[in-house]
Amino acid sequence: MRRQMFIAQLPNNPYFCFPESCGWYNEDPNHSAIRLKGELMYFNLHIILSGQGTVTLQDQVYEVKAGDCFLFFPGEEQKYESSGSDPWEVRWMHIYGEGLLTYMTEKGFHRTPLWSFSGSMHELSDAMHRVLEALEGPWLQNKNQVSALTYLAITEWMMGAVPFTSRKSYERMDRIKGILGEMQQKAAQPFVLEEWADRAKTSAFYFCRLFHQITGMTPLTYMTVCRIQNAKQLLLSNPERTVKSIGEEIGYIQTSYFNRRFLQQEGVTPTEYRKLHLGK
Repeated sequence: MRRQMFIAQLPNNPYFCFPESCGWYNEDPNHSAIRLKGELMYFNLHIILSGQGTVTLQDQVYEVKAGDCFLFFPGEEQKYESSGSDPWEVRWMHIYGEGLLTYMTEKGFHRTPLWSFSGSMHELSDAMHRVLEALEGPWLQNKNQVSALTYLAITEWMMGAVPFTSRKSYERMDRIKGILGEMQQKAAQPFVLEEWADRAKTSAFYFCRLFHQITGMTPLTYMTVCRIQNAKQLLLSNPERTVKSIGEEIGYIQTSYFNRRFLQQEGVTPTEYRKLHLGK
C-alpha cells in the first residue's frame, strides 16, 4: 500500500520548515531509491515502523529494522531499499525551509544519515500522519498549519533521535526504559549505580551511556530531578511541614545540601519556592 502526497514548492518560502511531500508505505517490497549526489535537494526523513530493509552508505550496507530511521541532507547521495521477504512499513517526508540546513547541522544531524529512535514511535508516526492528512486537504489555504505540523513532526523526531544502535543495544535500552518509573518511585533512596545497571542487565558504563541517549541526562541527574519534583509537591501540599523534614523524606539528610540542590535545579531555595506559590 502506498499513500502519499507531492505538492508544489512554495516560491520564496517564508517558513522555517515545509514539506514538499509526505508518504506512508506499508508492506511494499518494491520500495527503493537510488539518487546521485545533488539530485534530491530536500531533507529526506524515513522512520521504519515494522519490517526491515537496507541503507547503503559509501558501499557499506546497513540492515535497518523497526525503530531505526534515516535522514539524508539535501543533495546527498542516497541508496535504500525495503526487504523483499519482510518489507518495511515506513513514514517519510521531504522537507525544506529557510535556516533548516544550518539548524540541523548545528544539532549534529549531519554526522550520519543513520539514526535510531528512543521516543514513542506511536506519537512520531501520528505526528507525521497529521502532515500527510494536511497535504491531502486544502493545504494552500492552510500553509501556517502545514508548517506548524511539519515542525512538530521534525521536532518530535529530533528529540528522540539517537545514534544508530545494534539490536543488542536496543534490548538494553528497552530494559532501561522499563525501570525508569521504578527509579522515580525510589528516588529518595540512596542511589547505587551498579544496582540499577544490574537491573538493566548491563554494565555500569553502558547503563550510563544508554541512559543518557534515552533521557538526555545522567542517571544521577535523573534521580535528582525526580527528588526535586517530589520536594515541590510536598512543599506546596504540606505548608505546615518544615523544609528540613521534607528534605529528609526525599533523601537529603543535610538541609544545607537540600537547599543547594534545589537552588541549582529551580533557581530559588525551597523556602523561596513555597513563598512564591503560597505567599507565605
